[in-house]
Amino acid sequence: MVRSCRYCGAPNRAQTTVCSSCGRFDPMTPAESDEFDSDADGLDRSESFDLMSSSSPASLTGRVILAVVLMIGFYVLALVVVAALVFLLYAMFVYGHLINPRITVFVVIAAAMVLWSITPAEITSLHRAQS
Repeated sequence: MVRSCRYCGAPNRAQTTVCSSCGRFDPMTPAESDEFDSDADGLDRSESFDLMSSSSPASLTGRVILAVVLMIGFYVLALVVVAALVFLLYAMFVYGHLINPRITVFVVIAAAMVLWSITPAEITSLHRAQS
């Protein structure tokens, strides 16, 4: 049996719940789902899995902790990149006994851009609005 999408009418030969033509979710009715082998992959689809549907305090606390850890990780990663760039210059001078002006300019500009990018922006528009 070939089903067709109820939105665009395209035939669904793959027998999936997402239309390959329009990409919309097209769930099967209970009568249709009995015709297909829904347990072929062994997964239980009786409950929907939605991360954003849980609004318990423990879930909110976990999300806040995750957000703070990811923010700190972002800043640490940026500082590690700057340290690696500066160490590249140091290693070239100390171990290689050479100073390449092109690499030096590139590294200094790259390190300055990363440091500039992680510094908080000044809120000058708020100060102007209050004046």
